[in-house]
Amino acid sequence: MQLELNYDVDFEQRIIEEFLKMKKIILFGAGVGGARVVEYIDQKCSSIKGNIECFIDNNPLKWDSEFVGIKVKKPSDVLDVGIEADTVIVISCGEGDEILNQLNTEYGITERQVYIPDLAMLKVDDKSFIRNHISLLNMTYNMLQDDKSKRVLYGVLQYKLSHDISLIKDIADNCKDQYFDKDIIAYTKDGIFVDCGGYIGDTIESYVNHSKGVYGEVISFEADHENAEIIRNKYPCVEVKEIAVWSERTKLLFDCLGSGSGKVSEDESLSYELEVESDTIDNVCDNKRVSYIKMDIEGAEYQALLGAQKVIMRDKPKLMISVYHKQDDLIKIPLLIKSMNPDYKLYLRHYRKLSVQETVLYAV
Repeated sequence: MQLELNYDVDFEQRIIEEFLKMKKIILFGAGVGGARVVEYIDQKCSSIKGNIECFIDNNPLKWDSEFVGIKVKKPSDVLDVGIEADTVIVISCGEGDEILNQLNTEYGITERQVYIPDLAMLKVDDKSFIRNHISLLNMTYNMLQDDKSKRVLYGVLQYKLSHDISLIKDIADNCKDQYFDKDIIAYTKDGIFVDCGGYIGDTIESYVNHSKGVYGEVISFEADHENAEIIRNKYPCVEVKEIAVWSERTKLLFDCLGSGSGKVSEDESLSYELEVESDTIDNVCDNKRVSYIKMDIEGAEYQALLGAQKVIMRDKPKLMISVYHKQDDLIKIPLLIKSMNPDYKLYLRHYRKLSVQETVLYAV
């Protein structure tokens, strides 16, 4: 079987058309994303710039101020009184699903009045990449174990070509099941759970909940010091490795913006980078039996998998790997995993209703 994709869609034109239909606009998120949306409207849809009524933001420090010349208000001050039928809330920050849930549960606002433009995707030529690599993407498609996985791959790729958000909504699963989908991952309390990209312990919390409190040893790789301290304080029993996980033991530049999301960087010109130690899963878990490996490390997944080859071949752990950070993740990562263990069964799931982020490859 092969992917049958429609390339004859103008991604950017769809965004422009959506904006031009808006009579009244409230922007949710007075930050970098919000500035990007205002700039885009000014450049591409200037006729509707006057339709922007205000920003709203959950950060109290931003309330009753101005951002890029637009007033910033407390969400409840604007939304408690209700919004008119022709008002659209444009989510201009990265937490789209969380914001949508807040709008729905706290204010009764449905998806019909919410839009996420996903402007960051305009910087990437997905159409050319997909067209030029369709044979390899078809290899991934045919490696996937079930029809749902194939629908997910189709939906993600077609969304990148068309910006038709319905494609993402149709394939998205509950984010509470991310990394621990019960239809795919059979739980075992034996062995070690290796969490690569520990952040503030959110995946550990999910692991504990899914295990109903009966679980084995946990090792968390988290190179950001503040995040690592949060994990240590919240889960004293977790072994926290305050290093980057990589293909070798070395020193790496680490992009740490204070936003909670750090990543290995190759840009030596950035002033906010730190030099951090890195190591491999093979080294850290040399004498340990590993049952699970989860990776969400902002594009370093492929290198980290290379550094886990011995463990993967020896223990055949269940793998939960993010495959949305780089264009070729959906090609290189499945091929790499299969080369390490041809017996793995691969499943693909997606966990965001309003974004192409949070696509996870399972190998079991």
